[in-house]
Amino acid sequence: MQLQARQSADPRDRRARSDAAAYLYIITVDGITRYIGKGRGTRMLMHAINARRDAAKLGLRLNRLYPLMHRNLVRALRAGSKVRERVIASGLSDADAYRREARMIAEYHRDKAGQLWNTIDERFMDERMLPLRWNNPAHPLYRLPRPLVPQSRPRWFVIGGAKR
Repeated sequence: MQLQARQSADPRDRRARSDAAAYLYIITVDGITRYIGKGRGTRMLMHAINARRDAAKLGLRLNRLYPLMHRNLVRALRAGSKVRERVIASGLSDADAYRREARMIAEYHRDKAGQLWNTIDERFMDERMLPLRWNNPAHPLYRLPRPLVPQSRPRWFVIGGAKR
């Protein structure tokens, strides 16, 4: 008699599986990093699965797809691009994964503005991480006005333990 593995209906089992460690991943299109994300379980794979499903639909209008990352991924798949997913850090807490994800997105945004398909909102970014030029925000409010003017700080403002 063979025993078959069954999925438990006990909600505690599902909760235990969802508490697995978080990971950080990237999605590349034709070798270029296009998306940085944080996930658990199969989150990383769901982008490509959903994009392949939509890319195969005849008559589907790309301009109706949302978010922008999904639209661009469907467009790339229809064009025959090679899409790859790769975990770059695993075994992370949610807080650490979010922190690392935000830092990586900010660094890419500063150094290679426009390369990522992530939704980038400059209103919540450190001024030092903003590029000099950037013209493709997902929403006009997400882009801070240029030229960037450093914030004036009060004389008593302390950075790193020394008065500036």
